[in-house]
Amino acid sequence: MEVLSFYGKGIASNTFLLRNADDAVIIDASCFDPIVKACRERNLNVRAILLTHGHFDHTLYLSKLKDEFDAPICVHKNDAEMLSDGYLSAYNVFFDGFAYEKRPLADHLIYDDCNLKFGSISLSVKCLPGHTSGSVTYQADDLL
Repeated sequence: MEVLSFYGKGIASNTFLLRNADDAVIIDASCFDPIVKACRERNLNVRAILLTHGHFDHTLYLSKLKDEFDAPICVHKNDAEMLSDGYLSAYNVFFDGFAYEKRPLADHLIYDDCNLKFGSISLSVKCLPGHTSGSVTYQADDLL
């Protein structure tokens, strides 16, 4: 298992690429070009795009990544509405008066303490409400 970390420009946050053999999942969508480059260089099959929570800075490139990899989007059920609402995602707190580009809706909703499998990658979901009511972390073996 390998974890690669990328930082988006500007107000963006971290994006992680978790890979096992030829399978990969993207965790958060704060950058685009470096993720695509890393996946292409390693010939990875992106099996899912996972969100740690629904704030806009973690979903900036969700539409582009979904289009690029045609991978399902997963978010905790409590943050699902944030993908389509500029106020709930905190976008309009920072950029009031600017149009919010709605993100694609989640393909799968995550629930408390569930287990996920994407190709050769198995993850358990650990719920960490506080930052948002749907904040989660993902555990793969001894990696969080």
